[in-house]
Amino acid sequence: MERVLCIGNYSKLHKLNLINLEIEMAYRIFNEENFVYPPLLLIDLPFTVFYSSKIVELNVRVRNFDDCLCLLDGRLCQLHTFIVKIDKIQNSSKTLDNKKILYNLKCFSLISSQTNGYDTKIVPLLHHMSQLEKLTLSLVVRDRTSFIDGTQLHNDILHKMAHLRIFTFDIVTRNVIFSQGAQPSSDDVRCTFVERRYYVNCYIDYYSQGINLCHIYSLPFTMKRMRHIPFEHDFFVKISKSFPLISQLALLNVWKQEKKTRLPSLNTLYVNYQDLMTTTEDYTNDLARENCAKVKNIIFDTIPIVYSENFYLYFPSL
Repeated sequence: MERVLCIGNYSKLHKLNLINLEIEMAYRIFNEENFVYPPLLLIDLPFTVFYSSKIVELNVRVRNFDDCLCLLDGRLCQLHTFIVKIDKIQNSSKTLDNKKILYNLKCFSLISSQTNGYDTKIVPLLHHMSQLEKLTLSLVVRDRTSFIDGTQLHNDILHKMAHLRIFTFDIVTRNVIFSQGAQPSSDDVRCTFVERRYYVNCYIDYYSQGINLCHIYSLPFTMKRMRHIPFEHDFFVKISKSFPLISQLALLNVWKQEKKTRLPSLNTLYVNYQDLMTTTEDYTNDLARENCAKVKNIIFDTIPIVYSENFYLYFPSL
């Protein structure tokens, strides 16, 4: 049902009855961010499926890399703009003809939040797109031996695209296994772009147990989401100064928050109920109470059966 409702616009629909709709699904479908992913979802495409040769623009979400390659094997010969979100990019059985060039493809956007196939799948695919004029990459890449930087992007991809006018990227490299040498700093990575006159920013975090992360992104930042930023007090200060009227903030903390935070204008909160109880110490933490004074709408991932007796006292604006 979720795929049916999100696949397109029903301009003549004036009434819809949904029985026993789960609250989690209702939130995903009907909130204003319900089109986080492209509206068309294709899964495990048969290689024999035929698509009209008149299609010139396609915005699609697929499950794996094979499905993406199927759409680029010649059945969409007039395709000019291709925007694809791939759930997971790993080893795949299908490959494009090494001599095949996608001459008509001028604009390509690739989004994937989980891939260990950057070098073996993504880079070879882009070698078939030498006629691109606009390229967008939004990737989370895992398990390499180095962070992706400006030198690698230029040598592996960009120098083969003579017609490229616009390159927008948001690339996270994480869980890198360094073979030898010192671990690079943010300035080291940033310099690889400055040398080629790219306007970028970069930050690197080294955590315990060998966990590391490098995030590079082009400026101005045009993506909808900024991923993997340590949300400590200093970053809240930057957010507060840059967006003084902010009223909604979605935040996922993988690691414990170590420093204080302050969001005096926050009025909408999407949170796990148990996490909220832990953070507020069962709605008794006075330091966190200030952020809750103006909250008028709370969306829980699961609806609690019984609220704590201090819940409504902690959120007086509900």
